[in-house]
Amino acid sequence: MFSYNNHFDKLFKFNTLRIDLKLFFASHEFRTDSTLLRYFQKFETFYWGVIVLILEIMNSINRFIFWVLGTWLVKSCPEYPNPTFYLDSSLFTNALEEVDAFILNVTTTNNVPGFITSIVLDQTLLFVKGYGSSDYFAKNAPPPNGDNLVQIASITKVFTDVLLYYYRDAQMLNLDDPVTRYAPQFKIRSPYHSNRPITLRELSSHNSGLPREVPYPCSWTQECTAAEVFELVSKEYVVMPQNERFHYSNLGIAVLGYALSRVNEMQQMTYEQVMEEIIIRGLNLSQYTGFNYSDPNVIAQSAVGVTTNPLNQSELIPVRLHSIGFENPAGGMLASANDLAKLMQFMFRNNITVNEHPNQLLDGFTVNEMLTPQMLLNDGLGAIGSPWEMAYNYFNSTSNGYIYVYVYSCKQEAPYFFGEKILVGKKRATPFF
Repeated sequence: MFSYNNHFDKLFKFNTLRIDLKLFFASHEFRTDSTLLRYFQKFETFYWGVIVLILEIMNSINRFIFWVLGTWLVKSCPEYPNPTFYLDSSLFTNALEEVDAFILNVTTTNNVPGFITSIVLDQTLLFVKGYGSSDYFAKNAPPPNGDNLVQIASITKVFTDVLLYYYRDAQMLNLDDPVTRYAPQFKIRSPYHSNRPITLRELSSHNSGLPREVPYPCSWTQECTAAEVFELVSKEYVVMPQNERFHYSNLGIAVLGYALSRVNEMQQMTYEQVMEEIIIRGLNLSQYTGFNYSDPNVIAQSAVGVTTNPLNQSELIPVRLHSIGFENPAGGMLASANDLAKLMQFMFRNNITVNEHPNQLLDGFTVNEMLTPQMLLNDGLGAIGSPWEMAYNYFNSTSNGYIYVYVYSCKQEAPYFFGEKILVGKKRATPFF
């Protein structure tokens, strides 16, 4: 193919020859009107014109070749349509029957008190079914269903981060704002030589370097006020520099939730009230979804957790739903399997604007931004977004949770708009997170 560099080299050599000839004429004292010099001048003009003509011809050929190649490449790499799923196909029916049989066998064999799972395909809820009992202590209690409420633990963090991006898109904050802009009482010690403030983005993606939990005795309890929590935190140290590596922090998300409740000072609302007003209503979740643990209707709608009596390991006792106070943004939300299905359907709507769906809180590009890696994991196979964990060996994004007697997993196969959620009741003597 034509190369400008090669032809410039030829022109350079021609000009060198021309200069050498002129020097030759000058050194032999030829007169300017000599016949040989006039012939050389005519030859120079002709040769220069030929060179320019050749360059133009080759440039036109070059453009034509690129046009042909570009047209061929475009035609050879067409844009294929999105896959079409025939939900009434026997492949789907048989697969769901196998899933049902597998879960029934596992839950029965392992004496799981209660289990509910649901499967979402893009905007379709394919499968939702409960196993075991919604109330282990009530005779003939039905299995849990898609509307039963449970505390969804760390999946609450996803909703908290949605609120963060909602405010950002509304131009009420920047992701890189220091958290002290909205929570000026937040302070923590650092052994590292840096005065750079911790930002909202770092809190949302577990890159702030904060300790995992709120300091004792204010961890996972509603007995402490925010002022008491901040007083304890001010005596603690960060465990690593910001953005050095991923370090899971319930404290970080709790501080983020508190800061978000202070973004609109005119409202004078708590984190829980802001979530119910913007996120829960915006996503059209259940009327009982949220943080109203003592509401009789909420209690009636909730599945009953089961744990072992710490004083008698052979005895099973129910677990009462209750607030976890300052750490509610990290794990205190009550929601159902159907609510989490709506969350995944929302995350799958990553190619539309907020005006194209009544429950599209974020622009599709913002949804993709939440799944953008903020920090790679050490194994090289995963990354952390806000706050989704991306596993590239399986091409999925996951948010897991553990609280009291429940274990949760919310997983989405983004390339295929496919997701599943699992809510499991566990027999557990002591909670872990």
